[in-house]
Amino acid sequence: MKKLFLLFVFVSSFVFGQKSIHFDYEVEYQLINKKTGEIKEDIAFKSLVSSKNGVNIMSIIGNNYYTYEYLFYRGRIYMIKTFFNNINFYKPKRYYSRKKGDVIEDIYENLVSLHQSEKVQNINCEIFTSFIEKKNEKVKIWIAKNHSVNNVLSFKPKNAKDKIKGLITRFEIDGENEALVMKSYQPIDVKVNFDLDKEVKKYNENATRLEEEYLQRQKEREKRREEERREEERREKERREKERKKAIEQTVESATDAVEQVAVKGKPIKKYKTGVQNVFPYKSKYKKRKSNSPNLAIDNLNKNNSYWQQIPTYCKKIDQELPHLKNKTYQKELKNYAGQICDLYMHSVGSKTIDVRGTIDEIRRSDLYFQNHYEKLKKSDQRKVKKFFNNLD
Repeated sequence: MKKLFLLFVFVSSFVFGQKSIHFDYEVEYQLINKKTGEIKEDIAFKSLVSSKNGVNIMSIIGNNYYTYEYLFYRGRIYMIKTFFNNINFYKPKRYYSRKKGDVIEDIYENLVSLHQSEKVQNINCEIFTSFIEKKNEKVKIWIAKNHSVNNVLSFKPKNAKDKIKGLITRFEIDGENEALVMKSYQPIDVKVNFDLDKEVKKYNENATRLEEEYLQRQKEREKRREEERREEERREKERREKERKKAIEQTVESATDAVEQVAVKGKPIKKYKTGVQNVFPYKSKYKKRKSNSPNLAIDNLNKNNSYWQQIPTYCKKIDQELPHLKNKTYQKELKNYAGQICDLYMHSVGSKTIDVRGTIDEIRRSDLYFQNHYEKLKKSDQRKVKKFFNNLD
């Protein structure tokens, strides 16, 4: 007796646990040219409608007899495959094809009557417009209101209020040359054992998983890009630093050569009692020197002075050789730096003595300024400075 009871429970749970969809109408559509009315014969559209469940299965049959099948339910479209009274959802494997069913709920929610009537297959219809926001498409729909065939219901979102019921007899998109027009409809009695809500839930869960995986991959890609960007910045910074140091070294070498070649006429050098020449104690002053307009000895030379022959060529046209920088302070320091080097190459101007120590201090002060401010320059200015130093002769 106990075994019989358990068998009854098992069978009951299987039979009564099965959910089903009852399709009560088949509607056939055809594609026509909106201007000429010509029918496109190489494609057919057949729709199974469940007025009770709000389900619409649309089969698109091409001239090669290959069939595409779509299920319309609660304002969404799902790609499916029907096989031996079963409905199988197409399960996307990548994020771009998942979308939890393409959304068409905008069509129902944005329905607006044009207050125009027209007959389609001798059925009185009211013309509506709607707008699919995500696709930026405007559509026109002919609906036979309160018709026994209610395929409008499949466009209605789950929690939307009832707006209209009836049969869609014509559907067209603005800007398209063709329209989908009902050819005929007939009652049917087809029952499919299928738990639609359960399958939709599984489909959406899979779609959500794909989306999360995609977003995680995107996050990891962005992280890698950021790491690569930082590494590239580090390498670029190292490269610029090497170039800066090289440019400074080249300039310092030029300044050193200039100092070695200068013979200064100054006051007689004092001697210690031992007979050794007096060496003046070094005092670091260059960091405290103020950045004023360059005070250059070469500014006192006339154009025909023979001193021009013993100094670098650029000294005679220093203002023309200077690069035009966005950073004017840096540009002024460049003139001071280059001009002081010119002064070092001269041993005197007329009866005036070149202040070698002061000149070297000015060069060092400008050099320190370059080191502290080079990285702050615009890249265009950096290129100009580099070119200037390379051509400083």
